[in-house]
Amino acid sequence: MKELRVNSKTRLTELWKLGFEGKHDPLQVDGGLFLRWGISKNLLKTQGSLGELKGNGGYLGIGWEFPFEILGLAFEIAQRQISLENNLFIKTSSPSIGVHFYKHL
Repeated sequence: MKELRVNSKTRLTELWKLGFEGKHDPLQVDGGLFLRWGISKNLLKTQGSLGELKGNGGYLGIGWEFPFEILGLAFEIAQRQISLENNLFIKTSSPSIGVHFYKHL
C-alpha cells in the first residue's frame, strides 16, 4: 500500500466521482436513525508522476434525522474508501449536516 501525502507544494489534484447512494430507515418512522450506503467509479487526476488513476469506491454512513414541518435536519458520520490503480488507497471519514426533504419532491 502506498501512502500519498498532500502538502503545500503539491500541485492541483482532482478526484472525480460517479456513483449511486441509497438511504435506509431501519425504524420505518419519520426521523430517527438512518443508514446510508454508496458505490462509485472514481478518477484521480494528478499533475505529478501518478497521472490519472481509476478505481472503485464505497461509502457507509450512519446518522440521526430530526423531523420538522417540511423537512428533516440530519447529522451523519460516514467513511469513504476508494481503491485505485497502482495499489493506491484513499480512506476518509467525514461528519456532515444535511437537510432532507424527500417526502416533498
